[in-house]
Amino acid sequence: SEHNKKWFEEYFDIIEIDKKETLKCELCFWETTDLNNTTGSIKKHINTSSNLSCRYYFNLYFTNNVSYKYKRNILFFA
Repeated sequence: SEHNKKWFEEYFDIIEIDKKETLKCELCFWETTDLNNTTGSIKKHINTSSNLSCRYYFNLYFTNNVSYKYKRNILFFA
């Protein structure tokens, strides 16, 4: 109903979007949606921001938000 609307809904069209799964760097606030590292951005970020190899980084910081499949693909393409 009209009375349950928030003030901004009068002025803006609200569009809901699906949030994509991301890989977040354990050392900083950087994140990417390229979970398979097809662009090479994960390797580049890890190497330039931490001077660590991807293999060493994942051995140190492997978390639940990165499945084994993604880790395997990233290390394969690294």
